[in-house]
Amino acid sequence: MKIRMGAAVAVTIALVFGIAASPAQASGGITKGTTVRGSAYYQFTSTVPGFFQFGVNLPGRARNALTPQDVNFAPDSFAATTDDDASCTGNYILPTAPPGKVCLYLWPAAPLSPNVVSVNAGGDAPGSPEFSRSSFWISWSTGASASSAVYLYARWAYTAP
Repeated sequence: MKIRMGAAVAVTIALVFGIAASPAQASGGITKGTTVRGSAYYQFTSTVPGFFQFGVNLPGRARNALTPQDVNFAPDSFAATTDDDASCTGNYILPTAPPGKVCLYLWPAAPLSPNVVSVNAGGDAPGSPEFSRSSFWISWSTGASASSAVYLYARWAYTAP
């Protein structure tokens, strides 16, 4: 009875303070078969053409190192996405991913600013396996534009193999 009471108190404290453990983060890693989801929004102002990249953290350690071939956009109607993956069959509202992959889904209404000419995503190089188990990157190039708004709106999913 004491063990159950102690566990109940610990769970109550964790929930009150927002530190409840998630099954997806058991032992610091994402549990086999678990799908985790998130958002990747980036916005800034620039009228200069350029190359931009940012990292997106997973909520736990991936079970596999994420290579550029493991992180892709779902097929879409945007010519700017250059790494569409037919195995990404979810959508922006409910992103899904096959085991071992990250799938990104662009916001259907206005996912990219008009000055974005190419966008892709990936994991890190094989020489940095720890980084590639905790995050992935999204990069894009912009062309010259009179508009200063530069943005990308996407949701993503990763399923642990």
